[in-house]
Amino acid sequence: MKQLVLFCSVFCLIWFTGCAPVGTETAQEYEQLVSRHDSLEMVHQELIAEHRQLIQDHESVMQQIQQMENPDTSWRNTLEEHQLALDKHNAVFDQHQAIRAEHDEFGEEVSAGMEEADIQAQIEKMKEDHQKMVSDHEMIRQAHQEMREEHERIREEIMGES
Repeated sequence: MKQLVLFCSVFCLIWFTGCAPVGTETAQEYEQLVSRHDSLEMVHQELIAEHRQLIQDHESVMQQIQQMENPDTSWRNTLEEHQLALDKHNAVFDQHQAIRAEHDEFGEEVSAGMEEADIQAQIEKMKEDHQKMVSDHEMIRQAHQEMREEHERIREEIMGES
């Protein structure tokens, strides 16, 4: 929400001060990117919440296995792989945070009087960043789904051994 306010403020500042030509293709493109950025932020926050829930589920399954006398080693191996993937996802989330910070900085630079050619170059970079974030989100969603399914499979196997 804070970023939404920042981007709206920056856009209004651009609009009223004329730092970016109002009504030009560049201004329209920037406005669309701000909207896209806000949408990605909402998806990102939902994905982080899902990620935190998956971590709790992962820890729960690990506890179940640790309490067993002779757990199947494949379960531990699977969960070790999951932990590596969860750590990788945390790193991706950190990268996305850095990208969002760069985008916020860009908004501040625009309000300080950036040239239109520089704005256009930065807009192209933002588009690439957004595409990377969308791709990363999809990869993480798929990995989360696979992990949830494997957790469920392991739980069913644990119940079968009880």
